[in-house]
Amino acid sequence: MRLTIICIITSLVCSTVWAQEQQAGNEASTNTEETFQALIDKCDNIDALMLRAKIRLQLSRTTEVASEKAQQMLDDAFAICGEGNIDAAKNMLEEALKLAEQGATERLGADASID
Repeated sequence: MRLTIICIITSLVCSTVWAQEQQAGNEASTNTEETFQALIDKCDNIDALMLRAKIRLQLSRTTEVASEKAQQMLDDAFAICGEGNIDAAKNMLEEALKLAEQGATERLGADASID
C-alpha cells in the first residue's frame, strides 16, 4: 500500500515538473489567439511572421545556447519591426533561423536547413 502511494506521489510530482518545464499553462499557451494578435499588432509583415514560425519550429530541436540566442533575436526583430524597420527585422529573423538550424544540425547530426 505504501509503495502504491509513493508511486502515485512520484508520478504527480514528475508530471508537474515536466509541465512546468514545457511551460504548459503559461499565459502564452492558454491565450494563444490573444498572444498572436498582439504579435501581429506589433508587426503584421507576412514574411516576418513566416520566419517566426520557422524559427519556433527549430527552437525545440536546437541546442540550448542556439535556442536562447535565436529566441532573443526573434524578440528583438519583432520590436524592430514594430518600429517600422521591416527590412532590418527580416534580416535579423533570417539570421536567427540560420542560427537555430545550425544548432539543430549540431544537436541532431543531420542538416536541419533542408525543407
